[in-house]
Amino acid sequence: MQQSPTAQSLSNQTFGGWGFADQSRSMTDNFPSDSDGDALRRLVSDGSDLSRPMFIDFQVAVPDEPAAKELAVAASKLGYHVRIYESPECTLPWTCQCSTRMLATYEGVMAIQIELAAISEQFGGLPDGWGTFGNGPNGQWPVE
Repeated sequence: MQQSPTAQSLSNQTFGGWGFADQSRSMTDNFPSDSDGDALRRLVSDGSDLSRPMFIDFQVAVPDEPAAKELAVAASKLGYHVRIYESPECTLPWTCQCSTRMLATYEGVMAIQIELAAISEQFGGLPDGWGTFGNGPNGQWPVE
């Protein structure tokens, strides 16, 4: 996926002191102690190779179906594969899932969440997590 202008502008910034260009730390030591860093560490421990791309699904919670549909249109224009579904157990009862093939880096995950927060705000939405099956032996099919 080609990065949107928002993600491109974020690529030169750092998040919590973790710069995009810093590749010198080991695979599991370079993640902050937060939920995103924990999820990336789990991917590594489950056998995923973070130097190879994988599909990552980012969930965005929205208040209703029309908002989910509008967000889906906006996100698909940025290159995301989108799917909407009802999630009645959540405070915001609809979800727009925005998926992309990418390297699973802390900086990349943060940049996409920031981008999705910015575009979903006008629809009353907010990022609500992300997930992936990874690319390890029990994950998704290999992505070449």
